[in-house]
Amino acid sequence: MNPALEFEIVDGIAVYRPVAACPLPQAVDMIATAITRARSDGHRHMMIVTTGLTGFASPTVFERLDLVRRWAEAAQGLVTLCVVAHAQLIDADRFGVVVATGFGLPAHVVESEAEGLEWLRGLQTGNTR
Repeated sequence: MNPALEFEIVDGIAVYRPVAACPLPQAVDMIATAITRARSDGHRHMMIVTTGLTGFASPTVFERLDLVRRWAEAAQGLVTLCVVAHAQLIDADRFGVVVATGFGLPAHVVESEAEGLEWLRGLQTGNTR
C-alpha cells in the first residue's frame, strides 16, 4: 500500500500521520491524497497529524491559502478536518481555519492528538464547544 494512503480509524475518525522530510508542496499533496481516500471510504471526520513532517518552514499566508484550497477540494464538503501541528506552525489568527470555512471545509487546528480527537468526537455527538 502507498504509505501516503495509510491511516488508522479511531472511534470512527480517520487519523493520518504522515512521516516524511519533504518540501511543503509534496506534504500538501500527500495530505490531499489521504483526504480523498478517507472521503471515498465514507469517513466524515479526519485528523491529520502533521508533526511527523519536516523539510519546510512555517507556510506563508499564500501557501496556507493554497493548501487549504487543495484540501477543501479533496474533501468536497464531505469531510471535517482537524489538523495537529507544532505550535510554531499554527498561525495565531487561525488564518487557515478561517479560509477553510470560506471554502466550505469545516476545520480546526490544535497542538495535540488528544485535543483533536476531543474536538472531532464532539462533532460526532453534537457536543461542540
